[in-house]
Amino acid sequence: MNPPPTEMGVPSTFLHMKLFRILHHHNLFRFQRHAFTLVEVVIAIGIFAFAGVALICLFSVALNANRDSISYFQAATIAKSLLVTRRSVPASAFPQCPLPPINVSAENESVPLLLTAEGAVTTNTSLASFGLIYRVTAPDQPGSGGSDIALISLLLFWPAGALPENALGQYEVVTAIALP
Repeated sequence: MNPPPTEMGVPSTFLHMKLFRILHHHNLFRFQRHAFTLVEVVIAIGIFAFAGVALICLFSVALNANRDSISYFQAATIAKSLLVTRRSVPASAFPQCPLPPINVSAENESVPLLLTAEGAVTTNTSLASFGLIYRVTAPDQPGSGGSDIALISLLLFWPAGALPENALGQYEVVTAIALP
């Protein structure tokens, strides 16, 4: 019979026993399986659900703010375009401009004009993005040495089918334009 294998003169089984005791003593040999309890799993699911609902609500608010910002920017752009057009030709009728000549006082508070997203006048409510109410206050007697400045007040609101007081958003600007 063959003697057990040795390492440096010490039987191999002795080394294995010594290694087992060292590992066992330092808890390196114990493999413990830890599992999550049902309560821990339910609490984790609740936390993730709460966070998910909060993120979805936050996303919804961000989308609404973005949509309102876009509409506000479009209204500001249309108002600026209308005023620039009217400043370039203040006292003449201009077919592309829905504002009347500014040498005569005018307003349309009872019937708003409907505008597309590009600022063109339309009668089709399905194409209209904005409503426009304007007021032009011309000087009493232009050229009489008094004030030759007309005041223009624009109120754009959206959606176009709503009344201005019930609209989702409004953009209002008041400016003065000198008459030639």
